Amino acid sequence: MSYAVRKKHLEVNPLDRLPDGWTAPAAPADAIDPRAIGSPELVEHMLEACATIGTTDAAPGGRRADCGRLRAARRRVGLTISDAAITAGRAYTDDGLAHEHRGLKGRTRGRPNTRARKPTRRVPIPPELVIMLREHIARFGTGPDGRIFRSKQGNPIQASSWSQVWAKVRAASLDDEQHRSPLMARPYDLRHAGVTRRLNERMPQASVAAWAGHPVEVLTRIYTHVITGQDDALIAQMDAYRRRP
Repeated sequence: MSYAVRKKHLEVNPLDRLPDGWTAPAAPADAIDPRAIGSPELVEHMLEACATIGTTDAAPGGRRADCGRLRAARRRVGLTISDAAITAGRAYTDDGLAHEHRGLKGRTRGRPNTRARKPTRRVPIPPELVIMLREHIARFGTGPDGRIFRSKQGNPIQASSWSQVWAKVRAASLDDEQHRSPLMARPYDLRHAGVTRRLNERMPQASVAAWAGHPVEVLTRIYTHVITGQDDALIAQMDAYRRRP
């Protein structure tokens, strides 16, 4: 409403005066629920299960140029992520398409301001993923715009399609008790599992944050409850201090 006033669409903000006794709801917690994070072994099992679901392949974004040169998979290489395909809905995009292409997390590609954040993000990937990408490109090729994963019409994959596939993957990978829990409930939990694993392996937080695409402060706030092993070390330090002469 205040923005509409600034743009001269409204004379006053009708919500400037809040109803008596009303307070804004508390902001949701940013921290990740530890129950949603799967172990590395479970994540690997679920990714393998993806190959048995359906007969088509799909992922939003991802272009051949972003992969660089996929050399022989003997060492880690990096993917350079340059933009994101956001599902906004046809009614909310300028071109009438369901997806809107934007920079990464507020970045704008080619922004002239030298103080702006870099418009790309480089993420290391293991040799196994290099092999999978090479095999996928050899089998399915790429779209006219270089897109590796796409729908049958060549468009980015709808979020609903991801959810349907992931629901089948969970059913095929988890037992009844796990399936009823929040464990790996969303495809996005794959990202959380990857970041959590890097933190638990004591990788530098600055590097983990850069690969994830957000500041270290955000990294520590979101993932503070899923880093394991620290409690035992801290308790041991306290016990050692208590037992000192």
